[in-house]
Amino acid sequence: FRDTILERFEDLQTAIGPLKFKRVGLRYINRIDVPQVPLVWGDWFKLKLPAPSLPGFKQREWQMQFHQELTEDRRFIINLAALPHRERKVSPIMLDLDLVWEGVPKEPGDLHRILEHVHGPHRLVFEAYLSNKVRKLFD
Repeated sequence: FRDTILERFEDLQTAIGPLKFKRVGLRYINRIDVPQVPLVWGDWFKLKLPAPSLPGFKQREWQMQFHQELTEDRRFIINLAALPHRERKVSPIMLDLDLVWEGVPKEPGDLHRILEHVHGPHRLVFEAYLSNKVRKLFD
């Protein structure tokens, strides 16, 4: 989507004139249909859930958010959710990664470089949550 973002930003510059920016966010929303019902989170993901496993309790839908500072004015926000499912064959999970740069205002010509800077840690963050079992779902 980089080319589309740059084209729309250029359209904006043409319409309203040069505009500095001080925040860039890139969001990656993934739905992962895990073929296990009920889902045993630890079988599929590296992150431990903060909810205890209690005898006789069944997990339902849930949602949580995590913020982490990165280097060079970057941070990420991760939203995780177990979604309601109609089919009883899969447990749908949402892994939503929001990578953000905030800093001193930049000139329009700096957008391409900042987009790459923000995008850089995406793969590392995404992969950090997934077990090999989940990776195989993408093959």
